[in-house]
Amino acid sequence: MLALVSSLFASSIDWPNNYEAALKQAKAENKKVYLFITSDYCKWCREFEDITLKDEKILGLLKKDYVLLHLSKERHTIDKRFNEVSFLPKHFFSKS
Repeated sequence: MLALVSSLFASSIDWPNNYEAALKQAKAENKKVYLFITSDYCKWCREFEDITLKDEKILGLLKKDYVLLHLSKERHTIDKRFNEVSFLPKHFFSKS
């Protein structure tokens, strides 16, 4: 059972998950941050990942202007300011 659960979540996106490091990288590269918050158990999060974020055109456009950051509610500490809305997936774009 554990192997099955692990394999289900192995398909999730493999982006950096350190908010402070992403901010520093964005500043150094003169980019903004795109923060994608998911849950390991969210059907809509997997759909967004599997359809939208696997599209090389979309991913290329995001990478051009943004440092990509992914946080999972189960695996990462998420600042309370990003948890005000309960629905998932959540998308945040830094101002600059």
